[in-house]
Amino acid sequence: RDIPREDNYAAWDSRHEANVGVLRDAFLNPRDEKVYDDPEIVKGVLTTVNFPQKFFDLISDRLKRDQNLMGDILSQEGGWIAYDMFRAGIVLSKETMLRVLRSWNGKRGQNGYYDAGAILEDPFPSAPALRFDRDIVLAAAEHGAFPWSIPKEFVDDQEIGVALARWNGYAGMNSLAEASKKDGRRSPFLEAWETKWSKDRGVVLATLLDERHPISWQGIPDEWISDRNLVLQVIRVHPYSYRTLPRALQGDLGIITIVLEHDPGMVD
Repeated sequence: RDIPREDNYAAWDSRHEANVGVLRDAFLNPRDEKVYDDPEIVKGVLTTVNFPQKFFDLISDRLKRDQNLMGDILSQEGGWIAYDMFRAGIVLSKETMLRVLRSWNGKRGQNGYYDAGAILEDPFPSAPALRFDRDIVLAAAEHGAFPWSIPKEFVDDQEIGVALARWNGYAGMNSLAEASKKDGRRSPFLEAWETKWSKDRGVVLATLLDERHPISWQGIPDEWISDRNLVLQVIRVHPYSYRTLPRALQGDLGIITIVLEHDPGMVD
């Protein structure tokens, strides 16, 4: 669809809403109910209208069972549409859910919620076991779930803990933990981060090595800053964090050598 010019956006938006209205009315009052068994029409409607539960109710049982079609719709639209889909009795297989979660990869849905977390927080009325399937939970943690979305049953699972920490970042996990105390939103995983995972060298190192999150050594406990091997590994990934190291470490020849390989101007 062409992006409208800013000065003509209101007129374009009005026409778009009118077109959606025509599509919605034609689907709800069709001349031939074969439209409910046409995958192209169904996908076109369900990726266009708001509040789609009644539209899911109308489509044929054959299409409701079509994992590729339902997975494509959910991948395109995001987590906000999932509850309408599940309430209509549509059951997604584990394989389809994994494909959907990986396709989102941290996409923000309506109201700013990460879609992967929305899936875990929804009650899965048609497939409740999926919410507690470890592969599903791990995929959600790897692709955008917040810590409070993860069922408490997995609080001791290190791989899921690492995935959450890598997605949110070291500083991000600390910020979320502080925020949860202020707003009273209890999260077993954030409690575990403070009491357990943030003190686990493997978890901390994996989190700091994630390239998605620039780091600052300010606020990182001395036990990790004094671990020279850990610092050397992290500096190779985040050379610009050199500027936030304590002065004593900024004079470390091994650290200086790594930093100079990336940017000679960074060292005084």
